[in-house]
Amino acid sequence: MKSFKKFFKKKNKKSKHPLVFGGTLEELIKYEQTHSNNETNVPFIVQDFCAEIAIHKKKGIFREPGRKTRIDEIIVEYNTKSSRIDLSKERSHKLLGSVIKKYFRDLKQSLITPTQALYDHWEKAADVEDDVERHNLTMQVLNDLSDVHYDTLEYFVQQCILPIMNDPSLFMDIDNLSKILGPTLAFEPKSGAPAAKMDSTNPRNSLQIVMISKTKMVKQLHYFLTHLTTFLNINDSQDQEKQPPQNEEVPIQKEKVPIQDEEETPTDKENKEPPTDEDKEPQL
Repeated sequence: MKSFKKFFKKKNKKSKHPLVFGGTLEELIKYEQTHSNNETNVPFIVQDFCAEIAIHKKKGIFREPGRKTRIDEIIVEYNTKSSRIDLSKERSHKLLGSVIKKYFRDLKQSLITPTQALYDHWEKAADVEDDVERHNLTMQVLNDLSDVHYDTLEYFVQQCILPIMNDPSLFMDIDNLSKILGPTLAFEPKSGAPAAKMDSTNPRNSLQIVMISKTKMVKQLHYFLTHLTTFLNINDSQDQEKQPPQNEEVPIQKEKVPIQDEEETPTDKENKEPPTDEDKEPQL
């Protein structure tokens, strides 16, 4: 009986380690910063998988599934042993992509929409046609994210999404990445899956709601990735030529909106009229 109690206490001590898969970003970061010398707001699992994906990325990353038995073994190892494991032997791009997607998909609170209010704004933004309003709704979600969620999103985009998106040999452009990662990075909280308001009386309605929700998440992530440099403090070599001066103004919404309006005003005519030769001849 005593030996059983000792064993049970040891089990309890190990259980203090927060869940990596199926947990929350805040709990994991708090533990890693306290016990594992993580000096950032980005979990080790995200840092380590991004580093390995950068080395082993190939055509089919995120699209082709890895070996399920090995994925399950990695999940168990993370949730029972440590928040950081040796990934140096994991060279399969299929496995690496599958595990990091699984991590984000299993979060209790999604990376981009951890609260119901943020999810509602993100979903609403997908249906907005006015670019200024959509920009503001998107920015509102990002500004309301905790430091942990914002820094992890920024890191994942900079270190993983952009290198894949900008590598034509991988055939993973914005369209493909949005379809794959849209419902993975943004879903309703407390569901552990893309948003679904189930209707027990009509299963078809439930399926339609799920499909509509996924479509909106894909659409909104596509918009977000298309205008990255206006939302995050990152340097995208392909976007820099389009909008170089806006990188420093990312958190400020009011200064960005007039920029779009100024481009639509007929300022070219006003600039051309003063220096014309016709104005100079009457003066002579």
